[in-house]
Amino acid sequence: LNGRDSLGKWESEPYGLAVWNGTSWKLKRLYAMYPNTNASFTLTPSGILVFSKDEIWFADNNVFRWNGKDNFVTPYWLNADKGEIPNPIWRKFYQQAWCVWGTSGKNLYAGGTWGALAHFDGTTWRNIETGTDSHVRDIFGAYNDKKKEYEILAVGSPGAGGSDRKIFQIRGTSASAITHYPIPRRLTNVW
Repeated sequence: LNGRDSLGKWESEPYGLAVWNGTSWKLKRLYAMYPNTNASFTLTPSGILVFSKDEIWFADNNVFRWNGKDNFVTPYWLNADKGEIPNPIWRKFYQQAWCVWGTSGKNLYAGGTWGALAHFDGTTWRNIETGTDSHVRDIFGAYNDKKKEYEILAVGSPGAGGSDRKIFQIRGTSASAITHYPIPRRLTNVW
């Protein structure tokens, strides 16, 4: 999101968030610190998940938690995109988080480019192998009363021109493709 300053000129630094206060929208910038530096950057999230007014998660190449008040977020570095990360869990070239879904901050999933999928248990992020280079574009789950468990799905589609489209079922820290036939159109969302 970009806005205009008090003189009507476009601001060069983007806003990453629009916050509704019950009456009107307010644009807000959130910042994260690059690892091992004193430099920061503005979040421009592609995915958001809200558990409460003080627990909000974002996907913006990596995953970030916001307390709903401060201007800075808590980063969770899954890849080495933003500097020197010791032991990133996503090791393929340039995997980035695009989406987040979960039942709580202790049961959270992130998905993204080049088959990237991970689970967070509140302490540790773990990579989940998808067996594809398609982009994990969305994750969603719902509680099945009959089975007494969450059924979680993710969709994967490549960039332009690719044909490796999949629907994944996620169970804990594993994912398996549940489609065994060609899917003719790009998959972008699941709910």
